[in-house]
Amino acid sequence: MTWESIASVSTAAAVIVAIAALILENRRSRAINEIQILMELDKDFRTDRFLQKRNLVSSFLVKSQSAKPDVKAGDWDVVSDVLDFYQGLGTIVRYGHIRIELAYKFYFFWFSRYWEACRLYVEHFQSISPMTLKDASWLHAKLLTFDKRRNEGALGSPSPEVLREFFLWEMMSTCKDNGAGQQTHREPARAATKQKGKSEIQALQGPHHKPARSAD
Repeated sequence: MTWESIASVSTAAAVIVAIAALILENRRSRAINEIQILMELDKDFRTDRFLQKRNLVSSFLVKSQSAKPDVKAGDWDVVSDVLDFYQGLGTIVRYGHIRIELAYKFYFFWFSRYWEACRLYVEHFQSISPMTLKDASWLHAKLLTFDKRRNEGALGSPSPEVLREFFLWEMMSTCKDNGAGQQTHREPARAATKQKGKSEIQALQGPHHKPARSAD
């Protein structure tokens, strides 16, 4: 091997090392950005104002279960702020700032229940304005697929009984008198019933809901 060949090989090796270092740095930067975004989202999810909104919406959804929902009625507008939160989350995930896996682990438990309970309301407004909550719809479809593939569909398509129990729990846990804002990702499992042959406790094995919280 000539000195020229050795130099050529050394240069190629240096380029490969540099590329590998750049890839690792990009991954590290992305992970840091994801954590920062998740921390901000978590903070928004637990502000006094949003806890009050969640409490109000949960109470409304429990009452709406006792009668055939009239999604054209103006009182359904109470759910808009909570759905807007998931629309924002959907936009962030869709543009690659948070991976589907992290969105699933941190928010799908809540998202799946609010979305199912408000499904007729969402479908009604999307029939009028297809762009309404488009990113939230996209995210729900992605997370539902992830749930079926990775978690035996344990959290998707909750039954009416599961929805009622969840919203009763949500009402209690978002009430200031009950230490609102101290929820964790596992706490809802304490009140949950078995679904699709798998308990919520089994379904929710994973990271704590607090920040320490992929597209396909």
